[in-house]
Amino acid sequence: MTLNTLTIPKSAWLLPLIPLAIWGITILFVTKQQSFYFLNAWLQVWPNSLWGFFVNLGNGWGIYALAFPLLIFAPRVMMAAILAGIPAGILSRSLKLFFDMPRPPAVLDNSTFFILEEAIHAHAFPSGHALTAFSVATAMYFAIPTLKRKPFFWLFGIATLAAIARVAIGVHWLDDILVGAALGLFSGLLGVLMCRYLPDNLFIPTSWLMRLIAIVGVFNIYLLATSKLDLVINAPLQILGIVLTVVTLVHFVHKNYVMIRSS
Repeated sequence: MTLNTLTIPKSAWLLPLIPLAIWGITILFVTKQQSFYFLNAWLQVWPNSLWGFFVNLGNGWGIYALAFPLLIFAPRVMMAAILAGIPAGILSRSLKLFFDMPRPPAVLDNSTFFILEEAIHAHAFPSGHALTAFSVATAMYFAIPTLKRKPFFWLFGIATLAAIARVAIGVHWLDDILVGAALGLFSGLLGVLMCRYLPDNLFIPTSWLMRLIAIVGVFNIYLLATSKLDLVINAPLQILGIVLTVVTLVHFVHKNYVMIRSS
């Protein structure tokens, strides 16, 4: 795969300005409490199970499991998403600790809005789930060869729903998810920028890099089997993630075996 098949248009670097512009417009006309109350109430037309699904798509380990089959079918796309997670994680953790802003349950009367399961109080800004979802979606989209990527624009729609889900379940302000989305878009582009310079031989099943990703998959199985990722109602999604990871690992080991035997 040549570098020119994974080009990042210069205009793509302007994408983070879109959620920032929306944030700027909203704060001119409504308070963050008003926007939160409106969205939190309006979004309840969709069932909790659906919002739980989208919350899972903003959890790094949850999305790692659901996207794990890409290790077989599109390893470069998966690697771009993993690399995007590096700046995304650094930005999310450092900014949360720096600003240390309260979440809605810490500020508002909890009886006046909907909270799904646990009320979280601290480290609101920015939303880590929005940041993760948009970094993964951006990395995946731009890691797809240029001529084939247009049909996958829906990835950004999924990321948007994953971000909005954090308001729907009552744990983030609109400000949090918009800034998280902007940072996620930027992190995703950085992930692709790093990934596109990795040599092709690192994306064959017998490479140390692909085996390392597989080992992390084994760890993720343990994590999914022993921990709660965000919500109790997402337990079936964790089981699905385990199944997808196990099936992919079996296929990956088989491909390694065949390639070693034939070499």
